Amino acid sequence: MIEAIWTVELVRGDRNYAAGVMVFAAGRVFGGDADYYYIGRYALNGSRVSLRITVHPYREANPLSLPFEYRNPFDVELAGQVEEAQMVLVGTIIEEPGQSVTVIAKRRHEIPDLRGGQEDEKGRAKRTK
Repeated sequence: MIEAIWTVELVRGDRNYAAGVMVFAAGRVFGGDADYYYIGRYALNGSRVSLRITVHPYREANPLSLPFEYRNPFDVELAGQVEEAQMVLVGTIIEEPGQSVTVIAKRRHEIPDLRGGQEDEKGRAKRTK
């Protein structure tokens, strides 16, 4: 259910700071936005997900892209309920425990079987019996 491409928005209060994408596959997560790329791991426990990602700046960050400024990689721990179309993930920046983070993720597309499996007309992996 979680293995898909998700669009993500970083929100704090009533303000959106950044938007990007995350790909969840086989316990790994990869993503990025206009200023950062992220890699990490996730674990599912029923319909609850927890993840830890390392966020890497790859260019001079836009001061409006985060509610705080980072020039070096930093780690984020997030957790939340996985639903079919959306997840709301809440967590903290490890290096600054007082900095809370909320990510709203929307499921956009299934991940095709990259091991040579077949896809349907919408690019979704066909299920085998």
